Amino acid sequence: MRITTALSQQLGVKAILDQQEELTRTQRQIGTGLRILKPSDDPADSVRVLDLDQSIKETEQYLANNETAKSRLSLEEITLASATDVLQRLRELSVQAVNGSLPAASRVGLEQESRQLLGQLLGLANTTNASGEFLFSGFNSLTQSFTGSGTTPPGGFVYNGDTNQRNLQIGPTRQIADGDFGIAVFGDPSTGNSIFDDVARFADNISVAVNTPTQNDITALDQALDQILTARANVGARLNALDQQQELNRDFILDVQTTLSDVQDLDFADAISRLNVQTAALQAAQQAYIRVQNLSLFNFL
Repeated sequence: MRITTALSQQLGVKAILDQQEELTRTQRQIGTGLRILKPSDDPADSVRVLDLDQSIKETEQYLANNETAKSRLSLEEITLASATDVLQRLRELSVQAVNGSLPAASRVGLEQESRQLLGQLLGLANTTNASGEFLFSGFNSLTQSFTGSGTTPPGGFVYNGDTNQRNLQIGPTRQIADGDFGIAVFGDPSTGNSIFDDVARFADNISVAVNTPTQNDITALDQALDQILTARANVGARLNALDQQQELNRDFILDVQTTLSDVQDLDFADAISRLNVQTAALQAAQQAYIRVQNLSLFNFL
C-alpha cells in the first residue's frame, strides 16, 4: 500500500486533534470537578445522576413544605395558648360568680371583664397569618372565621369558614394537616353552638339584671377549656412529627448527596496523572508530525 504525502498529513493532523480532544476533556473535568461532562461519557451513571438529582429536589420540596406547616402550626399553637389563658381566667370568674354573697358592684366588674375576655377570645379565633389568611377558616382562608360580638345572645356567633384542612406532603408517603378549621376548635359539640355562645351566656347570667350564675356555667367553661387544650395537644403532636420528619429528610439528602458525589465527582489524582500523560502524548504527536513533514526525497538530492 502506497502512503501518499496527503494521507500522511491527514493521519498526523488526526492524531494531534485526537490528543487535543482528550486533553481538553481532562482539563474540563478538572475545572468542573465532575467525571461526567455529557451523557455519552458514561450513559449508565448519567441516568443514575439524573435520578439522584431528582430525589434531592423532591426531598428539598418536602423540607420547604415542612417549614410552611411548622410556621402555620406554631402560630396556631401560640394562639391556642392565649385562648387557654383567656378561658382559665373566665373559669376563675365563674367560680367567683356562683358565690351568692357577691355584691352587685362586684358582679358588674365580673360581667365587664367577661365580655372583654369574650372579645379577646373572638379575636384569637379570627387570627390571621403573615399572608393575611384567617387561621381557622379552612379553605375559606380569606373569610373571617367567626362573626359576632360580646353583646350577641347565645347562638348569635356564626362560623363562616368550611370544614376542610390543608394537607402538605412532608415525605414520600407522609402528609400532615397544617391547621384546623374553627368549628372543630371553638365549636361546642354538646350544644351545636360555639364556645363564644357559652361565654356570652355566662356574661349574661352574672349581669345585675339576671344574676343567675350556676354550676352549669362552670361546667361549660371547663368543657371549653378541655376542648382548647385537646386541640393544642394535637397541634403539639404535629409539630413534633414535623421535627422528626425534618431530620429524616435532611439525613436522606445527605446520604443521596454522598452517593451522587461517588458517582459523578472526579478523582483528581487520576485526572492529574492523565493530564500529564495526555500532554506528553500531544507533544509527541506534534513532534512526530513535524518530523514526518520533513521526510522528503528532495532533502537527500
